[in-house]
Amino acid sequence: SVFTITFPLFKKEERSRDIKTALKEEELGLGDNLEKKVKKQLPEVLLVEDDLSNAGVIEYFLKGVCNLDIANTGEKALEKASSKHYSAILMDIDLGSGMSGIEATKRIRKMEGYDNLPIVAVTALAMKGQKELFLSEGCSHYISKPFESKVFVSFIKEIIYNGKSKE
Repeated sequence: SVFTITFPLFKKEERSRDIKTALKEEELGLGDNLEKKVKKQLPEVLLVEDDLSNAGVIEYFLKGVCNLDIANTGEKALEKASSKHYSAILMDIDLGSGMSGIEATKRIRKMEGYDNLPIVAVTALAMKGQKELFLSEGCSHYISKPFESKVFVSFIKEIIYNGKSKE
């Protein structure tokens, strides 16, 4: 038997500070309204990732950086991209069975408004020549897994806020 346990990833100091902040906001009646206002101002980003653990880690890293929607298949990514416009898409390449990240990228590129949108290949596929292949197939940026949180967040911020990265 195989068991999977998922634990939240935060330092003790962060947790106590977040709880104190939440309590203060609740006392002042700011909690929900403040959170809604902040969320509305953040860029919308689509994460296409079939692994729940990876999606959870990325979601945690990007909390407060962007509003993240998650699709676990290429098909769901197409549905989401056709119904909402995103500032960037983070695309896993190997999505298991079904449509690959490359195929999803090609189809999204054909949608109105997505021809120049940043689509970042976020993948463990890091053999020689793979980065170049993904970039030639429609991805605008590439980052390989695993990555350090600070490096990843800085990379994504540069892309969604400035439209480029320091490659």
